[in-house]
Amino acid sequence: MTAEDAAAAMDLTASTIYRYEAGRTKNIPQERLEKLAELYEVSIAYLLGIDDLEDASPLVLTIDEQFFIEDYRKLNYEDQMTLKVLCRRFLEVENDDAPFVQLTL
Repeated sequence: MTAEDAAAAMDLTASTIYRYEAGRTKNIPQERLEKLAELYEVSIAYLLGIDDLEDASPLVLTIDEQFFIEDYRKLNYEDQMTLKVLCRRFLEVENDDAPFVQLTL
């Protein structure tokens, strides 16, 4: 994909994309980073120079996983933390040989 293609897909100018590529823009909005990563099929970490492309494997989510993440983001912080605890406890139970473990918060 060319910078012109990306610019057209994002309703930006090609010069904006060129500035992003050259590192002359310091504060790229999160939404634009997400869209660029999607367009170029790379991670945001790769775009920011944190990960190498060879090390990055694409994370492919099922529709259910995508909905779960969307729902998770709608929760307040306290509920997100509760859900994290529950997930960890379910994983502990899954890895435990005990026949029954009661989960409590």
